[in-house]
Amino acid sequence: MSESLADQLATTALSGGNAGFIEDLYEKFLKDPAAVEPAWAEYFSGLRGSSTHEVAHGEVRERLTKRQDNRAAA
Repeated sequence: MSESLADQLATTALSGGNAGFIEDLYEKFLKDPAAVEPAWAEYFSGLRGSSTHEVAHGEVRERLTKRQDNRAAA
């Protein structure tokens, strides 16, 4: 008997409750792939596909937050 998708997602490290942790790991990986456990480095490398350039999301979030704050102040 196969599990439902909901059951599968509930038992994976990729569930919503771990999103912040995994995103932090990915940020570390982007800066230095050797900074994360080899299994995570392999997983994150597989996500990249044919892309050779990925921008760290934290930097993008900071720029967007500053832009939003500047607009609110104006």
